[in-house]
Amino acid sequence: MRRRGTVREWHCTHGFIEWPGGAVFVHFTNIKAQGHRSLIVGSEVEFEIEEGTRGFHAVRVIAVTDSSAQLKP
Repeated sequence: MRRRGTVREWHCTHGFIEWPGGAVFVHFTNIKAQGHRSLIVGSEVEFEIEEGTRGFHAVRVIAVTDSSAQLKP
């Protein structure tokens, strides 16, 4: 089932997505994008949740909002 949430924090390779069910971990390898895969804090995303060996995490993550306006020089 697809869910929507907001990127709460992002580091070089991983971060957390906030959604009504709480916060869920996301790794850059689970972002569906071309080129450099990264997320911007505050951007809205769609994702699915799977349980792995270390708990729940977001998979098949896609950005739903154009976050390019949020980039700072």
